[in-house]
Amino acid sequence: MVRTLLCTKYAHWRYEREKRIFVGLEKPEPGTGHYFAPFSDELRLVQVIVGAQADITRKEVATALGSISGSVEAFKTRLAFQTFWVVRNREKSRWE
Repeated sequence: MVRTLLCTKYAHWRYEREKRIFVGLEKPEPGTGHYFAPFSDELRLVQVIVGAQADITRKEVATALGSISGSVEAFKTRLAFQTFWVVRNREKSRWE
């Protein structure tokens, strides 16, 4: 039942095409206490979606991605004009 709850998503958010997976986490990162699963052939980052209210720059995202920045799509979002959706901002000049 817990797995079902964790994998259930509200139908109106279907457009996000989100994937959820479960991975084993060994030990926390030193200094932060956060747990991470390393990227691999089975777990690959393909897209970074920057929220409408986020103030991170395109350059900061590329720096954070490091050597994989060329193979990861990154884009900024905005609030939709006539719905409650968050949509891709197609005006690239609005995100430096």
